[in-house]
Amino acid sequence: MTNERLVSALAEYGADVDAIAGRFLNDYDLYAVCLDKFIAGKSFEALGRAISKKEYTTAFEIAHDLKGVSGNLGLNPMYAAICGIVEPLRAREYGELNLRYDAIMSCLSELTALARG
Repeated sequence: MTNERLVSALAEYGADVDAIAGRFLNDYDLYAVCLDKFIAGKSFEALGRAISKKEYTTAFEIAHDLKGVSGNLGLNPMYAAICGIVEPLRAREYGELNLRYDAIMSCLSELTALARG
């Protein structure tokens, strides 16, 4: 995917393209590598497993890490979805974790499609 297509797709997704440009010094090749690693990482699966096993401390740690990376990558929709699970985990409110995890996975599917161009 060309840099122009990537920037356009990111903007359409709702990413903060100005912050991305600044943080990555307009090096969209590097950004694409980081985005691919984020998408392909095992953290999303690990989060789902931790939630299903009711290992909420582990789930919080994974979600908190994902929140930081998604924020650094300027992925506003993903960041918001992950915040939607971090805060209930922090507050020990576990009732809607599966729904919130589904929202994260929906964002991941959208990001995966975006990255594949």
